[in-house]
Amino acid sequence: MKKVLPEIYRDAVQPGAKQVWKVGETLGRAINCALLPLNKYIWKREEIEREIRESLEKKLKDTPIQNIQTPEIRVAGPTFDGLRYTAQEEELREMYTSLLANSMKRDCSKDIHPAFPEMIKQLEPDEARILEYLSYYPRLLKIEIRATEKENSVYSIVVKNHSQLSYLKNIENKGKINNYLDNLVRLSVIEIPYGIKASSASSEKGYNILKKSQVVEELKQEIEKNSKKMTIVEGIIDLTDLGKSFCKSCIIKKKYKTFEMNKL
Repeated sequence: MKKVLPEIYRDAVQPGAKQVWKVGETLGRAINCALLPLNKYIWKREEIEREIRESLEKKLKDTPIQNIQTPEIRVAGPTFDGLRYTAQEEELREMYTSLLANSMKRDCSKDIHPAFPEMIKQLEPDEARILEYLSYYPRLLKIEIRATEKENSVYSIVVKNHSQLSYLKNIENKGKINNYLDNLVRLSVIEIPYGIKASSASSEKGYNILKKSQVVEELKQEIEKNSKKMTIVEGIIDLTDLGKSFCKSCIIKKKYKTFEMNKL
């Protein structure tokens, strides 16, 4: 591709009687070159079939033959379509093939909603990783950090949802966690209820560990530099009932070690 583009631009600056025609041709060639790399990211039918066959053999190997059924077309059709665009996204491929495998199990298919393939299509890989974690820990503690005026109760939100998600090693873009959570709320797989916190003794310990983390200590210093005080509101991030069904149908549950929040 790097060799082709200089030729395109060299053509564009050469004078000639057909300059307008040449500009049109050059634009078309430039567009073709720009789109060419996408071919390797869009799977052909045989590639999709190979991925599905290999994955289903692993996922259904312990399922009795008599319990395997033809999946509903409303699930299988969009799943096949979604797989076309996930050549480089292992987490999303895994979700699609897990969904298809579960739709083929008589005892699992009843939990599957036809919207699930479309929901996967609207996920980032990092969001799939968050859901994988939530499938193991369906409730997370979170705190909202505010910069509050000392003279009154006027405040601005500095950090909206600070939780252990920010410390997970497999989240590639931690700066987008709030965006990820907003999208998961939009899809109704999680909820972040306003004014509700966990109240158990272990939860209080967890909140205190979050408050004493290095990130929060640094934010406190920054807020106080601006003659304000830091206030903290405790809250939770929960999987919804739909989210639990989605995770059960689309995620192979992995065992996570107990999160070492004391090291935050």
